[in-house]
Amino acid sequence: MIFKAPRHMLYLKIIPLIKSFLKLLFSSSKKEFYCNKLKENFTKIYGIRDIYFLSTWRIGLFFILKSFKFDEGSEVLITSIGIPDKINSINLTGLKPVYVEMDIENHNFNINQIEKKITNKTRVIHITYLSGIIPELESIIEIAKKYNLKIIEDISQAYGANYNGKKIGTIGDASIGSFSLGKTVSANGGGVVIIKNKSLIAPFEKLFNDTLKRPSKKFLIKLNFNQIVISLLTSKFIFSFITYYIFKMVKYFSPETFSDPEMKNKFFKRLINDKNYYKNIPVLRDAFPAEMLTCMIDSEAQLCLSSVDSLEKNINTIRKQAKLYLTNLNKKFLSNLPNCSLKVEQNVYWHFPININKNYDLFRDYLFKNGIDCVSYGLPLNNELKEFEIFKEPLIESNRVKNKTLFLPIHPNYSSKFIKKVVHIVNNFAYEI
Repeated sequence: MIFKAPRHMLYLKIIPLIKSFLKLLFSSSKKEFYCNKLKENFTKIYGIRDIYFLSTWRIGLFFILKSFKFDEGSEVLITSIGIPDKINSINLTGLKPVYVEMDIENHNFNINQIEKKITNKTRVIHITYLSGIIPELESIIEIAKKYNLKIIEDISQAYGANYNGKKIGTIGDASIGSFSLGKTVSANGGGVVIIKNKSLIAPFEKLFNDTLKRPSKKFLIKLNFNQIVISLLTSKFIFSFITYYIFKMVKYFSPETFSDPEMKNKFFKRLINDKNYYKNIPVLRDAFPAEMLTCMIDSEAQLCLSSVDSLEKNINTIRKQAKLYLTNLNKKFLSNLPNCSLKVEQNVYWHFPININKNYDLFRDYLFKNGIDCVSYGLPLNNELKEFEIFKEPLIESNRVKNKTLFLPIHPNYSSKFIKKVVHIVNNFAYEI
């Protein structure tokens, strides 16, 4: 039996999206009831009161770095896989991003490489928990203490994860998180800042209050409508009977669009306006656009709350799915799982990674032919982008993480039966490791 699974699925259900859309259309209220309630919920989850909501994590990271008041040219250690705008959030504060080699076993920093990148200008270790996978943090924390470095966490893909009894997001001095499309906690975009280091609060609040405005109603309506469309197109039945075949036709009639990087970039540039809020096409910015310098409003917070309310249930579901993979995949594939994926009670599995060192394209094509559109890293290797050549450096292992990783389907909307079917298809693929 052929079945289909979209490579990206929303965590927000269609009904809350429609309710939010209608509220935006017919309400002009400036009340902050849901914003306050969202803050209460986050405080309960993270045990920290100093929590702020804004249009995007990009501005959150920008404000945090400015609040530290580091000398110009100070360095921030980051992984090379990530949203290109992270480079801008660092660069626009006068600081310099420095890439640390990644480890294919934990999809995060190679612990042995961190100290090699530390100089007398290093001030921050910025940890991004890619795919909801949590690395061994003790060594990173020890290095930060040894060199008196600040830790900033990116929890966008790891809401609800934990490490040694502590919530991810409370490990460092401050944390940022995205509520953008497809995240486990999502709204019409938006982001969160969680501040643990009390010395940051006053300068951060000043930037927050002096800089951020309310977003335009027209902009939010457009954003909300786009999410409704995507939610419909990736829903179980519409995707299986309509969207899937549209993608196949586009790929068949315009294969160059998806295979040639230059054509792919031109294709997406036609779809995404240069001033678009969600623009992730690499660009070295002179400043952030006005659309980003806004706060979160009540209708967005209400959407976010619906995600928060179901977060624990969703995490439990995807952890059960992870256990099914770990229990039922054959030995060849189990040997290709990164070590970080084995700690089920620690991770939240925004994606479930598998390292494919041989026959990568063959394996992916096989899954596609069997109805599984298996996703790879959608995020770029920022150290290789020509737009950021001033920060360029060769990172061999990071390249391997990017180009030899596939993600098996995992999502609260999938049934155990579906995951077992995926396992069956994967196990039937025989190749030499």
